[in-house]
Amino acid sequence: MASEGSPGAERARKQSEAFRDTMEKLRSRTDAGAKVFGSIATAAIAALGYAELADFHPDKGPGWAPWALFGGAFAMLVAVGWLIWRFYRSAHSVATSADPAWTAKENELDEDETEILEKAYAAVADVNGASSLEDLEQRGRRLERCAEQGAGDKEKRWSAQADRILTEVQLAQDRAATFILRRRSTRALFNFWTFALVGLFVAGWYATALSADAMESKRTDEVELVKSCGEARKAVGFADVELPSSCGGGAKGPSSEEIVKAAKGALSDAHEACLQAVRESNGDKAKCAPLDISDE
Repeated sequence: MASEGSPGAERARKQSEAFRDTMEKLRSRTDAGAKVFGSIATAAIAALGYAELADFHPDKGPGWAPWALFGGAFAMLVAVGWLIWRFYRSAHSVATSADPAWTAKENELDEDETEILEKAYAAVADVNGASSLEDLEQRGRRLERCAEQGAGDKEKRWSAQADRILTEVQLAQDRAATFILRRRSTRALFNFWTFALVGLFVAGWYATALSADAMESKRTDEVELVKSCGEARKAVGFADVELPSSCGGGAKGPSSEEIVKAAKGALSDAHEACLQAVRESNGDKAKCAPLDISDE
């Protein structure tokens, strides 16, 4: 080919470079969106305090709590994984060739993307009077071979024509790839499924948080109840007071008769011990009189 391309080839080459720059910007935008979502998801999960959930017991809370906990966690994983896959696919490069069937198969294009590809190829082929982009590329290759075998003005003319045609072919491929990436990027960021997956993540987060809180509250309430019952039992002492059912099924403290009987027994034992001490020391028995309740 000639060292200096024709004006048409230079124009097509600049357009092709512009499309490639656009593709890079689209990939960067999608990558930035994925990172932002990943940061938000990480912060949201960290806010749940999973370190505090590590010791939960399914039987220490309402029956729905364990299901909501695991279901919410699974929903978050599904949402994050699916969104990451969508972002990754939208930012993935599109390998192209002049053959639309090969390009569609190689990049697993859906029906709409295949239509975008075929339209971009057909537009360039029509402008250059070719039946397809493949046909146009083959024309350029033939001109290249003719230029290699020619000489003088013919070589320059064929070389310039081949350069322009092949640059147009590359432009068509870059244009199609850019349109496909733009569609994928838009769908990855602003699409029903994107909002649905974000909603699924939020729902999973709330389900996990509420279930964890319910189980944690149940355990906390039980601990507080035990402490309160202990304090209540200590406070009533020997008083004839009925404790709440939550502190032992409605159990009562000692009755007044039992308290009197226990007190009399203690005084009697104390009186006998006092008399024994007096006898051993030849003391005065009158000192033990306050403990004597035998006449009562």
